[in-house]
Amino acid sequence: TFLDVHETCGHCWFCTVAKASTRCPHRRVYGITYSAQEGLLGGWSQMIYLKPGVKVVPLPESVPPERFIGAGCGLPTAVHAIERAEIMLGDTVVVQGSGPVGLTAAILAQLSGATEVIVIGGPSNRLQEATRVGADVTINIDEVPPQERVARVLELTHGRGADIVIEASGNPKAVNEGFGMARDAGRYVIVGQYTDLGNIQF
Repeated sequence: TFLDVHETCGHCWFCTVAKASTRCPHRRVYGITYSAQEGLLGGWSQMIYLKPGVKVVPLPESVPPERFIGAGCGLPTAVHAIERAEIMLGDTVVVQGSGPVGLTAAILAQLSGATEVIVIGGPSNRLQEATRVGADVTINIDEVPPQERVARVLELTHGRGADIVIEASGNPKAVNEGFGMARDAGRYVIVGQYTDLGNIQF
């Protein structure tokens, strides 16, 4: 596998102080910053040209590509969400979204000390997977309307609200809904809003 962020400068504040080379203003990213005119450097293809200097890590033959790619983008995003959430032992965590980021965040929340993890999403097969990886409660967005979802979280937290809510759905409507699920002085981490799906008014 390879790190899709490359050609970072190694000298700017992001590279040297923040240790966040993925934010370097000089970075190039496969599938994002290249145009089709620049060659086979984009996504959605069977093959890609790896430029000199791109970091490559060989995978063991025992790890099939289909298994590895499940953590390809979702895992680092979920790790970032968990770092921002600062989960403490005994916290209740709500994860909005049951895709790769949401499911991974649910797993990492448990490993970080959360004693109750609630996953809100759909379809039902993803919620079954959330239960399989340890979520205590799942709420299906196709069956439970928004106000009832908020009420259910408040009921599960004895009216207090969740200590942490992680938005991993990518749906702008989830943001205000998530605010209603978080307790007073709780934390709300938004990592699903990656593309422009419309304005979010608070």
